[in-house]
Amino acid sequence: GINAEYGDSFFLLSGFLVTYLTLKHIDKLNSIGSYCFYVWHRYWRLTPTYFAVTLIWWRLFPYWGQGPVWFAMQDQSACDDYWWTNILYINNFIPTDGGQCMGWGWYLSNDFQYYIVTPIFILLWVRSRTQASILWFFSLISSLIITAVLVDHYGINAYVLLPSDSNYYVIEYIKPYTRAAPYLIGMMVAFILQTWPHWDFSEKHVWLVRLGHLVSAGMLLASVFSLYPESSGDDVWNDSENAAYITLSRLGWALGLAWIVFVCAKGHGGVVNQILSLPVWQPLAALSYGAYLLHPMFMETFYWNIKVYAWHLDDLFYPVYFGAAVVFSLSSAAILHLLIEVPFAHLEGFFSEALKRPLRQPSYTPMLS
Repeated sequence: GINAEYGDSFFLLSGFLVTYLTLKHIDKLNSIGSYCFYVWHRYWRLTPTYFAVTLIWWRLFPYWGQGPVWFAMQDQSACDDYWWTNILYINNFIPTDGGQCMGWGWYLSNDFQYYIVTPIFILLWVRSRTQASILWFFSLISSLIITAVLVDHYGINAYVLLPSDSNYYVIEYIKPYTRAAPYLIGMMVAFILQTWPHWDFSEKHVWLVRLGHLVSAGMLLASVFSLYPESSGDDVWNDSENAAYITLSRLGWALGLAWIVFVCAKGHGGVVNQILSLPVWQPLAALSYGAYLLHPMFMETFYWNIKVYAWHLDDLFYPVYFGAAVVFSLSSAAILHLLIEVPFAHLEGFFSEALKRPLRQPSYTPMLS
């Protein structure tokens, strides 16, 4: 469903940015030591904030609410047993039953695992574009086939709100080999833009841009709204139809977004590029990581603090709920950013500079530098 597309959007952007930025500094990725620093940089930037929020969820969140159904939020046995899988970024595999500590952290595990293997594609691309393209295509097709086979074999339903979705999360939703397609597509967009930076549509081929806009919009809309017959109960899909939707909707969503990234980079994004280039997004981008980590807590607080296990849904409910979640998430993310993200980023910069200084200088004093 559309909740899967949210994750796929970030996977595509992550694959694009990691590949694009690493290619710009590929000369620095020339040894085992530089690769270790490449991995450590990511780990250092993600983990302090992630671990802090994990502690909040584990130790403080159970006291955020009260009421007849709040007891469901007070059971933190998953964190008691598996908190360590979060900071090792393996909680998309352990525990095997999906009972994770801070369950939405599965995305970070997938993203970190993709990050670790990305240099294989990049270094191979620099050496041989043909070999890299073969590896990329094989990885993409393998991911799609594995996804389709798992969905069909376990009878997973595309509409994740149905009771038959019990296998969806553990077997298919959180695994890196089923969610790799958007990341791989983002990588290829970066390869194309970095390798042929001066290529552009000629004036007589501008019609291809308009056609691409239509195809992109069609794929994005189809990825979301083609599920409507199944979700409304008008049509019941069989296993093959569910497998086709889950597999192809992610591919279509990623390709649609990839086109937007590509044409914006080439200056053909029009009003979309103008909106996405507004300065207002820059401070929000700095808060996006903290908001991602924190926002489920505010949503859960609202859900489970109710006195009666029922909601009255109307046209005002969702705007108010959405607005409250955004305000609380971004304001809390700002505190998290100032107290944890920024200090640890400066620490990394300090230690990196210290390691680059020649140790033979007699005047060098670590405590005073």
